[in-house]
Amino acid sequence: LDLMRVLQLLFALGRNGSTLIHPTRSITTMSASRNLVIDPFCYRQFAENEASQSYGGTVFSNSMQEFTDIVNERYEESLLQDGYAPFCKHLFVMNDFTDARVNVLPITPENEGLLRSKYEARNDKELPVLTRYFPRELLLAPSSSSSSSSSSGVLPVAQYLDLILYSRDQINKENKAQGREPNP
Repeated sequence: LDLMRVLQLLFALGRNGSTLIHPTRSITTMSASRNLVIDPFCYRQFAENEASQSYGGTVFSNSMQEFTDIVNERYEESLLQDGYAPFCKHLFVMNDFTDARVNVLPITPENEGLLRSKYEARNDKELPVLTRYFPRELLLAPSSSSSSSSSSGVLPVAQYLDLILYSRDQINKENKAQGREPNP
């Protein structure tokens, strides 16, 4: 897949633009259930949630229910790709149901001067990690290589969504380690 056309939604342990959908059963038994759900950690990525107003990553205008219904409808175990650990899988789905924009750009001679770095934690219970990013306001400034004043000229709508699925067991381990309630 062309990286410029894939919106990678990092669902539990991802950095920047994080969302989470996880199976209600462990990944080893996922074929018995197509019931993928959105973890509360990811509610901030949906406009219906108040936390989305201050979230700097991708925010979906779809309702969480609509998003979950579509993902469950498209889920097929044979489409899963291995993630970085046994409890993590990728599910690539065609993005014909959201207006989510690509959140990565190649670093080129024209834009490398706009690249910034900072240490950032997703929440107060995690350690900050070094991140690199292009500030949206600099990408959209008239002096940048874009002649458009909207994100549509610089950040195209993603053709695919990379949904990262975590097993229920792993989510509950992480919740316990951070003093949060386990997911039902």
